[in-house]
Amino acid sequence: MRKILLTGLIAISSMVFSQATTNIATATYTGASFGILYNGAQLSGTLTSATINATLSAQTGTTWANDLTIMVLPTSAITGTPLLQVGGDSNFGATETGAWPNGGASTAGTVVNGSYSLTTPINFTANPAYTVRIGNGYANANPPTNSGTWTNITVTLTGVTASVLGTTEITAKSGVNVSVYPNPVVDVLNVMTKDSRINLVSITDISGKAIKTVLSSDKKNEISIDVTELTAGNYLLIIDSEKGKFSKKFIKK
Repeated sequence: MRKILLTGLIAISSMVFSQATTNIATATYTGASFGILYNGAQLSGTLTSATINATLSAQTGTTWANDLTIMVLPTSAITGTPLLQVGGDSNFGATETGAWPNGGASTAGTVVNGSYSLTTPINFTANPAYTVRIGNGYANANPPTNSGTWTNITVTLTGVTASVLGTTEITAKSGVNVSVYPNPVVDVLNVMTKDSRINLVSITDISGKAIKTVLSSDKKNEISIDVTELTAGNYLLIIDSEKGKFSKKFIKK
């Protein structure tokens, strides 16, 4: 039994149906530590289910694969009662809690995947301050000493759509030190910034609907995005960096 009550102990360390999907190559979270997936006003619609797919590649302190946790909070500040906690063996006092259907082992290579359907759907349109976070929902002590590293993480939130926040367009005369290449692109699109680290990159269609989000867990100044699944056409790339948000049009061949 690993249950530990940690209400309030949360540390900050991105279609047939409306969906918001985020991909993370690798991420390490200490116990009760969460990174942001979607900030306030980035999601619209009503969240009805969450789906996860990830592999636990390393851990300390008996962190399990299914301790990878999705959390919905009422504001960007770490205060108040969480609205939703899916995953994790510690209780953060959320109004609704759920578990992933598998992944209950700490062995490297253990996969956690599956979906959780909300008993009470969450309306992001009516509550634009709500935020979504991902992290390690197990703490072996207070303060925690455990950690987990997950790879090939995909999180899909059904019933909501990710919107594009205000950006500065990258043009030849913009003076923005961001390179996007090759353009047109066939399979892999590369993004590089000269003087700021990248938080995440999103791809939208021309109407502005988010199609894919890639989170940079190590926040380097470059990131590569696999776009092979995109159909040929025109798209918009949104780069969220430490010095602002920028947009660049690109063509998928």
